[in-house]
Formats: sequence, structure tokens, C-alpha cells
Amino acid sequence: MKRIHIVGCPRSGTTLMHQLMSTCYESSGFCNFEKGIFKRVDASHSIYFSKKPDDLHIIEYVLKKKNNVHVICMLRDPRCVVSSIHYSNPEEYYCDFWMWEKCYDVMQKIRQHPKVLIIRYEDLLHTPDSIQRKIQSFCEELVQKYSFVDFDKYATPSLESLKAMRGLRSLDTSNIQSWMKHLPRVKQQLKRYPQMQQMLELSGYEKDSSWQKHLDHVETSNIGSYKKKRGILKDLEWRIRYRYKIWRMK
Repeated sequence: MKRIHIVGCPRSGTTLMHQLMSTCYESSGFCNFEKGIFKRVDASHSIYFSKKPDDLHIIEYVLKKKNNVHVICMLRDPRCVVSSIHYSNPEEYYCDFWMWEKCYDVMQKIRQHPKVLIIRYEDLLHTPDSIQRKIQSFCEELVQKYSFVDFDKYATPSLESLKAMRGLRSLDTSNIQSWMKHLPRVKQQLKRYPQMQQMLELSGYEKDSSWQKHLDHVETSNIGSYKKKRGILKDLEWRIRYRYKIWRMK
């Protein structure tokens, strides 16, 4: 059984990628919305698609124990990530820059692993055919049913997936610079996390700081984030619990 598991920073297109994979490729099963890597999958499946963004933080250790797992990591412009609002809490932005930065650091550690493929959300929207060919080269067992550009004609997403994607629509590039609609939020995050500029350059999203001209004369947002940092004790508890789950994996 081959399991293709989709991870990444929240609000980076993991739900979209899961819908693309489960719609456009032959498989014997896939989760309706999210299914963590520790959730068992019937061994009778030939190819199974699942996704859970937060599993990114433990996937390095999972890959050492599971030979049948292939991982697709979604990467997106951090300005779009920090200015994204989740349907579960429309009064606040979903996460702060620290979460994107933490996820990016993890991706750099695993990017050379032969069973890990990092996909930029922006490349997926700009050149879906090219990304689809890259995915098929990454996992040769995949049998294509439809092209990514036509996925919306055949997809049957769950209600949770529809909410996360804000509806079913064709792939287009109109949302790539969604951060431009949330300049006060971006300014707030840049002020709070000045390393954002360096990370934008390091990750290839900007060549210099000239983009910051868009923030001139913009008032800083005071809207908070839904996802908060775990405290030291909570973080330690999380690490212990997941290391134990990894140790128990067969």
C-alpha cells in the first residue's frame, strides 16, 4: 500500500492539493478532509491519499519508519499565510509569521529526502500541468484520470473541504497576491517579526525590500491571530506524546 500524505503550513493550499490528488488520480481511497499520519489505513488499499498540515513537524521521523509513505509539502508566500482567515474563526487571522517560519525550517531539513516533494502554491496555480508532471515523476505508480486544470469539473469535495477552500472553483492566479488586500495585517506582522524580510528573500518570494513601499502610509492592524504559540510545558507535552506515537509505529 502506497500512502501519499500532504502536509505544510496551514493556509498554504493543502486542502486544494488533496482535492487535486484524490480527483485526478486513480486510487483505492482517500480521507474526506483530514487524516493524521498516525491514523491507520487499511492495508488492502493500493494507493491512499491523506492530508494533515501539522504532521509536517514529525514527518522526518515518520519517514525513517514507514517505507510506503510519500510526502507532498505545500509552501506559500508567508504574507498570504499570515493574512488568511479560516472559516472556523472569521473574526481573526489564522496564524502569525512564527508558524510559517517554523514550517519553512522543517522543510529545509527534509527537502532532499527522496520521498519528499515541496510544491509552491504559486507554481501550482501558474503552471498546473508542469506541477502534475513533477508529481507523477515523484511517484511513478500514479495513474492519471484527469488534468489538474480540469479538476473542478470532476471534484466532489466534502463540506469541510469546501469551507476551507471557500468554494469549488477552477485554478487561477487571482489569489496569489491576496496579501495586498490585507496590508495593515502584513505591516503588523513585519513589525512584530522583522526577520520576515530576510525569510522572504531566502525563500525566493522577494529579491529585496522594495515591496515594502506598499506599506507606506498604512496603519498597523490590531487584529489578533486564532492560532497561538504553545507554552513551554505544552510544547514539551506535544513532543513527548508524538515521539511516543512514532516509537509505536510499525
